[in-house]
Amino acid sequence: MVCSTLPVPLKKVWLRNEPAAASNARREVILTARAWAIAEEIIDRLELCTSEIVTNAVQHAPGSAIRLLLTRTDERLRVEVHDSNGRLPSAHTPDPYDESGRGLSLVAASADDHGAYLTNTGKVVWFDVIAWPKDLAA
Repeated sequence: MVCSTLPVPLKKVWLRNEPAAASNARREVILTARAWAIAEEIIDRLELCTSEIVTNAVQHAPGSAIRLLLTRTDERLRVEVHDSNGRLPSAHTPDPYDESGRGLSLVAASADDHGAYLTNTGKVVWFDVIAWPKDLAA
């Protein structure tokens, strides 16, 4: 069992900034989650949240390289999306008839924690889920 307060890197993937990036990222997250024996109901949450933050990177950081990073810290799996746009995302309440604008709200409702921060080269948008609950590890 992996127990640490330092993140353990599980996967790093560079994605092309194109509409297919979200499906490519979902596939990478699903493969990694299954390899690490994460429950399917948690994989469903990982898939949704990954899709939303990668789609946001494609839409709001055109031309930017996108890096997907998965790490483990104790019971949590963190998914990070790095891009070169230095503007932090902001959640808003879309009109009921809007076709977009709900991504961060979906992440907030589905992940155990989430956030974003600036880097020297852009920003990171991340979320994490409790993938290996301690009460099940005993």
